Amino acid sequence: MEFKCLRCGNCCRNLVGRRIGNWQGGLFLLPSEIHRFPQELVLPLYRNHEHITAHQFTGKDCPHLQKGICSLYNNRRPVACGAYPLERLRLPGICLDTVAGECSFVQKHPDNISFPRGIIWAAEFLCTYILVNMPSAAYDLQNGNWRTVAEILENMA
Repeated sequence: MEFKCLRCGNCCRNLVGRRIGNWQGGLFLLPSEIHRFPQELVLPLYRNHEHITAHQFTGKDCPHLQKGICSLYNNRRPVACGAYPLERLRLPGICLDTVAGECSFVQKHPDNISFPRGIIWAAEFLCTYILVNMPSAAYDLQNGNWRTVAEILENMA
């Protein structure tokens, strides 16, 4: 069954707390997307040595969620939102493809979901962006410090 957004807004709520092993982060933002969010709630996400390559929105709920609907849905939402509910992670030694369990469509149709090209493109774009700008560290919101990618991957086992 092909995925169709039910406009439930679950993807826009509880944005902080997404975990990889024991590392905790917020909504992935490209550098070109951070101006759309309150700056006091945007922190670094990835760095490649000393250069910040991606940011994260650290607010609990997205400020663009209005009356249960994304006000940016059709034209300017972040690429990470366009990939939702497909979540792909490719780092050295790991390849994860998961589907977000809080999505209402996924809850109603948990098996055999196919995704439209736009979602697949966004997920692949993010994977490629991360691989090209390979982070050496990620900022952990849980303990407020940088952790090496190797350390995060070690803790997944």
